[in-house]
Amino acid sequence: MNIEQALEKCRRYEQYLELDPGNTLLLIQLGDAYHAAGQFDQARSSFEKCLALEPDNDVTRSRLANVLLSEGLLDQAAILLTELLKQHPDNPVLRHNLAICQFAGHQLEEAKQVFLSQQNDPQLGRSAGFYLASILQMEDRLPEALGIISQLLAKQPEPYLLGYQSTLLYMLDRIDEALAVAKQVLDIDQDNADACSTLGTFYAEQLETELATDFFRHMTLHAPADVRGWHGLGLVKMHEQDLAGAIEYFERTTRMVPDSIAMWNTLAWAYFNSHRYQDAEASFSRVLEIDHNNSDGWGGLACSLAMQKKIDQAEQHTKKALLMDRSSFSALFAKSLLVALKGNEARGKQMLTKALEQPIRPGGEPAINVINRYMKKTATNDRAVITSKTSKKPH
Repeated sequence: MNIEQALEKCRRYEQYLELDPGNTLLLIQLGDAYHAAGQFDQARSSFEKCLALEPDNDVTRSRLANVLLSEGLLDQAAILLTELLKQHPDNPVLRHNLAICQFAGHQLEEAKQVFLSQQNDPQLGRSAGFYLASILQMEDRLPEALGIISQLLAKQPEPYLLGYQSTLLYMLDRIDEALAVAKQVLDIDQDNADACSTLGTFYAEQLETELATDFFRHMTLHAPADVRGWHGLGLVKMHEQDLAGAIEYFERTTRMVPDSIAMWNTLAWAYFNSHRYQDAEASFSRVLEIDHNNSDGWGGLACSLAMQKKIDQAEQHTKKALLMDRSSFSALFAKSLLVALKGNEARGKQMLTKALEQPIRPGGEPAINVINRYMKKTATNDRAVITSKTSKKPH
C-alpha cells in the first residue's frame, strides 16, 4: 500500500467514523491507515481514542507501540511492549517489535537472539533477517550481512532490501555492482535512502560535489531522520573546503545520534582542521565517554592537545593510544606533531608520510587506503540505527 492509497483509506474511515464515532474497530483501522501514510500524530490520536473507550484492548496498545517505534520514541515503545509481553509472553510479534527497540537502542545481543530465532517465521522472517543483517554490519561482518540480504532478495525482491544491498556492496568496495543496484532501486523508488546514500557517497568521493549534494539533499527532504543525508552534506562541504558549513552539518548529526562515535570523530576532525583545537578536544573527549578504549579517540585527543602546546598530556595520550593499537593513524599523527613541535619539523613530516604509507597490519594495505575506507564507512555505519524510523515499519 503506497501513501496515496493509505490517505484514501484515511478519508474513507474518517467518513465512516462520522456516522459511528464509538466504533473501536474503525478507530484501529483508521490508526493503521494513518500509520501507513506516515501521519504518526493522527495515528497515535486514533489509537488513544480507542484506548479511552477500551483501556484493556491489547491489540490497540500493540498498534500504539508500533507508532511510537516508527516515531523513534523507543523508550515509550519499549515500556508499552514490555507490559504487553508480561500478559502475552509467547507473542512473537511483540517480541519482534521489542527487539527492534533493543536494536535501535544498541542492545544488540538481546535483539540478535530474537532475530536469529525468528528467521524462519513465515510472518516475521524477512524483517528478522533484515535486522539481523544490520547487526552483522555493525559487527563488521559485511559478507555475512550481504549473504542474508541476497537470500531474502532471491525469494522476493523489494526496494528496501535492494537499497540495503547497494549499501553493503559499496562498503565491500564492490563499487560497480553497488552503483548498478542503487540506480535500479531509484527507478522503482526515487526516495530510497540507501540508494541515495550510495550514489551520494560515490559522487562525493569523485569530487562531483553538485551530484553528491543533489542526492544528499534529496535524503534530507524525504528522510530527514536519516543522519546520513546531513552527514553527507557535511562531507561535501569538507571537499569544497567550506569547513564552517561542514561543521554546521556535523554538529547537527551529533544532536541526531548523540552516541555515535563516527559522528563525533568526524566533527572533531572538522574542528581540528579549522584550528578550533579546544572544540576538537571536547569532541574527542566525547568519543572517549562513549568508548573509553577507542584508540583513535585517544590519538585525536592527543593531536588536539599537542596543538594547544599541552605537550605532557599529548604525549601521555599518544602512548595510551599506541598501547591499544600501535598502528592507530591518529596516534602516529600525534607522535609526528609532537616531534615537529619540539623543533624537528622535517622529521615530523617524514613520520607522517611513513604513517600514511605503512600497512595497518603485516601484508595489509597502506593506512591512507584504510582512512579513505573509514570515511566511506562513516557515511553508512549509522544506517542501522535509523532503519526503524525510515526504512521499514514494525509489525
